[in-house]
Amino acid sequence: MAASTGYIFSAEQVQRIETLLQHVEELCVKEPHNLANETHLASLYQAVGYKKKVFQYVQNQHRIDPSQRTSSQLMMQHIYFDQWVEAAQTALSYSNEGMENALMLDVYKAGVLFRGELEQEGARLHEENLSRFLNKPQNLITAAALYENLDLYPQSSELNDRALFLANLTEHNGFYWRKLLDQAITLNRKNEEFRQAALLGEALILIQLNEAFSTQSDLDQPASHTAFNTIAQTRFKTDLCWIEHELRHGNRQRASILAQNLCKQWQGHGQLADELYPLMRQHQLHSELSASVSASYNIYLDLLKAYPKGHNHKNTAAWLASRAGHRIDHAGQLLAEALAYEPRNAAFLDTTAEIYFEKGNREKALEYSLRAWHNSHLLGDAAMIKLQYYHFLNDPLPNP
Repeated sequence: MAASTGYIFSAEQVQRIETLLQHVEELCVKEPHNLANETHLASLYQAVGYKKKVFQYVQNQHRIDPSQRTSSQLMMQHIYFDQWVEAAQTALSYSNEGMENALMLDVYKAGVLFRGELEQEGARLHEENLSRFLNKPQNLITAAALYENLDLYPQSSELNDRALFLANLTEHNGFYWRKLLDQAITLNRKNEEFRQAALLGEALILIQLNEAFSTQSDLDQPASHTAFNTIAQTRFKTDLCWIEHELRHGNRQRASILAQNLCKQWQGHGQLADELYPLMRQHQLHSELSASVSASYNIYLDLLKAYPKGHNHKNTAAWLASRAGHRIDHAGQLLAEALAYEPRNAAFLDTTAEIYFEKGNREKALEYSLRAWHNSHLLGDAAMIKLQYYHFLNDPLPNP
């Protein structure tokens, strides 16, 4: 994983938390029907990343008080562990009426009904949501993102297209266009409509460039770093779509040129390893990949000579190497040093899993991936690590 995320607790903090957990667990044994104790335990375990324990105590909360709130929490726990049938059954058991974030919960409910193979009930709730909530672009954006998180790409595309139409009719705020176009790029890629995704990316870049310069009060001054970072990210995503499009149509030479240019522009950046390096390996662009990862890896070796305790640098170097199949043993040594310093860092654990997978050790890869999953504290990180776990579980091992 390219970046270090999550909370890092000192040994003293861990000891205090474990003492508190032990105390509250003892209270739960003495008072088995006390909802407050179960709620506190779930929150504490959430803070330290013990996902299975969180699930256990949310189940206990629901057993003591099967209310709307605990039912929605239980549904979300089932979603987290990919228990779609159980999540759908829980979704059918309660109403969101009067609850905060009713839109979000109802979209999730419709989604889990689809995923739990209750198509008719899911479609009914989806149509109700369209009439009740989904008449504003911002609501449609939220709902489309939630469907995407549930891997329901047709439904997500439908809502995103509807939001684009409504924004065109009713809104002149550039925020909606930027958000919707960015979402449309992602959805078209996932539906393997690479040319359409790339064209949307080019349109979004033009909008971003126009806004970057039109919002300047002094035209002699450069636009903000944030604005150009956003444009650069869109450019990367768009170029990746063009590479996928050329490969899809057998234009390897053109794809190779685009891939080499992208590697040079982003040399040393961990983002290369997220999607571009695996794509290059898949399509056997071996010489281009070797040149890029060697140059990037050497950047970090030079940095580590000057800053030998740069553990994030060690992780990024190992991430680049592991995704490209480059200097795996040396990358593993770098990761071991980083993990010795931060043994519960989800990013370091995920990269270690990638290295074991590259070495052909699926069992160790799954072990470290689970540890990364259980130590990820941000929803976005947990979602990415879960995808990594299924990659290690299901994908064929790399060729030696």
